[in-house]
Amino acid sequence: MDKSKKPKVRPPGTQCNTCGQKGHWSPECPNKSTKGKDGVPRSSGSANVAVNTLQSLGEREVGTMLMATTEGAKVTGILLDCAASCHMFMDQKYFISYHESTGEFVTVGGQNRVPVIGRGSIKFQAVLPHGYINLTIHNVLHTPQLGANLVSLGILHHQGITVRSWDKGLVLVKDGEELFRATLTGSSGTLYFVQCLDNNSDVAYHANGALSMRLWHRRMGHLNLWTIKSMRNQQSVRGLEIMAPHEFDHLYSGCANGKSHRLPIPDSSMSCYSKMELLVMDLTGPMSVPTWDGYLYALVMVEVSCRYPVGCLLKKKENTGTAVCNVIAMLKRQSGLKVRRICSNNGSEFVNSTMDQFCQCNGIIHETTVPYLPQQNGLAERAIAIFFEIVRCMIHTASVDLRYWGEAFMYAVHIWHLTLTIGLSGRVPYEAWTGRKPDVSHLRIFRSLGWAHVPEEVRRGKLESRAVKVRMLGWWTDETKGYRLEDLENGKLIAA
Repeated sequence: MDKSKKPKVRPPGTQCNTCGQKGHWSPECPNKSTKGKDGVPRSSGSANVAVNTLQSLGEREVGTMLMATTEGAKVTGILLDCAASCHMFMDQKYFISYHESTGEFVTVGGQNRVPVIGRGSIKFQAVLPHGYINLTIHNVLHTPQLGANLVSLGILHHQGITVRSWDKGLVLVKDGEELFRATLTGSSGTLYFVQCLDNNSDVAYHANGALSMRLWHRRMGHLNLWTIKSMRNQQSVRGLEIMAPHEFDHLYSGCANGKSHRLPIPDSSMSCYSKMELLVMDLTGPMSVPTWDGYLYALVMVEVSCRYPVGCLLKKKENTGTAVCNVIAMLKRQSGLKVRRICSNNGSEFVNSTMDQFCQCNGIIHETTVPYLPQQNGLAERAIAIFFEIVRCMIHTASVDLRYWGEAFMYAVHIWHLTLTIGLSGRVPYEAWTGRKPDVSHLRIFRSLGWAHVPEEVRRGKLESRAVKVRMLGWWTDETKGYRLEDLENGKLIAA
């Protein structure tokens, strides 16, 4: 049995709360959705909230959207599209680099999905008032079902290309140079067609008057662009008319092959190193003349933070690895710090199993220079050059046999410990390394004459000579604290 609600009986004199009239209630008021009792338009929502409403201006059809079309309805040429989110070409003939793609789609018209079968770079010849320019656009999608070749104006804008209008369409400019023009043409007169040469055309085009910077660059033997622009601006010659002073892409392989050069190496390094953080090293030799003891090579290692050099004489190149390990162990003991990095060239004397094993066991990073770039190890290279400048000066001043180069080299290293050098703020390497100011009063001229005292223990009697005539060969503190001397009577080396 259906039970329907009984209609409510309106009491006499019922007044509507919406319009204020009698005879009906507020839910039944015909004016509820428009006005209240105060005549102000009403709106839904909470009180004390002002709502601005938009007035409908009707509908207007402004055109049609280019969608995926059949083969017969495709548009030839290249279109400039401000609504395309990426560059999309249907013709594969424009692609100069291409790789296939699978499972990729683009959405056009808000709902249609067009498959992308590949992507790559396209190239076309854009027609300009005085000739044409070859333009290359990268990251272009290949969409054969799209129905047109679309260049995205938004993508070009993000790449720094600006747009200006002219009486027939748009001009796209980068760095003051026209790249291409898009003419407002087509069957409906509402499509921006890029002015370009047909890739299949066999017609020869001739441009009169001004030529491109690219062409002048090649005509003038790949002359640098700055000189060409200066000649044009200063009118140094006649006939140098350039249609655009800037080039979108002016790097040729011929220029790279013919003009490639290495940038200059900085004269000095601004890097700051802590003590024992970096050791640089280099080996020179073999010398044309061996020392009296048969040494042919000189090894130099420099602690970079203190500019403290250590020199070693070697008989064979293969002994370099062992000598480096010994010097590092000595520096570690003297400073109480561990070496972090060493730097050398790529020679086999430094890159070998001995060095590799030593560095791995001690946690040392071994850095090597780029091949044929010794300037990267400039501190060690310069140290060797300075030491042998001193060696040559001392040997030729003393007019001695070249076999004394070994003694002169070790004395030069000792002198450098006591010499002011750039980068130490008024300190010498010895003070930077030990913390003590050195005394140079013991220095003597190389190969200077002198007399060495003969100890009582070696004299044969009270009437024997108490001194022998010698020549000074250096100061070898690593072996003994004293001078390295040559006895002129028997030619032996002594320390005194």
